[in-house]
Amino acid sequence: MDDLLKMAAELFLKHMNGGGNLNLQQVIGALQQLLPTEQGQLNIGALVSQFSQDGLDNLVQSFLGDGQNMTMTASQVMGMLGGDNISNFASQLNMEPNNAAETLSNVLPELIDKNSQGGALGGLAAQVMGSFFK
Repeated sequence: MDDLLKMAAELFLKHMNGGGNLNLQQVIGALQQLLPTEQGQLNIGALVSQFSQDGLDNLVQSFLGDGQNMTMTASQVMGMLGGDNISNFASQLNMEPNNAAETLSNVLPELIDKNSQGGALGGLAAQVMGSFFK
């Protein structure tokens, strides 16, 4: 199993205050379809690059850096990942799309922050990144 996807799913359940009736496998499956993956593993480098493509460079740099993370909004999540994609993700988890986006707005900064140091991806992320950032 992909450790980054598992970490993301655990963070999602944590930010949902226990996750209601959801289990880890349900969340992992839904995240695999929502977030960029490569051979079934979360491609955190591709996720980080999505922020840049959507003009959220300052936001993602705060997650990558060692300082305090800027706040990400549900609407930024919807814009970056796509409203239809969020709706599909939410329906897989029997959630309202806005609630799913709000939860993801807490999960994504924490996921990137936990896998970066000094402005660069590291730890688990480095294991699956390959040569994305050279």
